[in-house]
Amino acid sequence: MVLLWLLLACVPPAPVPASEGVVHTFEGLFASGAGCIPKGDLRTLTGRVEVSPFGKGSDGAKVVTDDEAWVVSYGVDDLLRSLHGHRVEATGRACDKQGGAVGGPHFDLARLVDLGRP
Repeated sequence: MVLLWLLLACVPPAPVPASEGVVHTFEGLFASGAGCIPKGDLRTLTGRVEVSPFGKGSDGAKVVTDDEAWVVSYGVDDLLRSLHGHRVEATGRACDKQGGAVGGPHFDLARLVDLGRP
């Protein structure tokens, strides 16, 4: 009996599927074309939301993965601000930044699954 308890105590919990988070949809964060022009197929990034000053008195939002920080918005609404620091699964398309855009890769966000705080 003790051996069975020890074996069960060492089994890691099953991973929680990403689809079990709160889903938010977005449309037109870069609609004016001022920030980026979408290209390519839909892809999914897994990371965390980071809200920070982008200059000129405005905060912006990024999805930070293990490899890169993707710009997703030049203006931060209450929803994105509330997701600061949360783990997310972001679906959208990479896009070409335009003009004097903030440096770094840009991502046209279509769907965000909030996986909660780490």
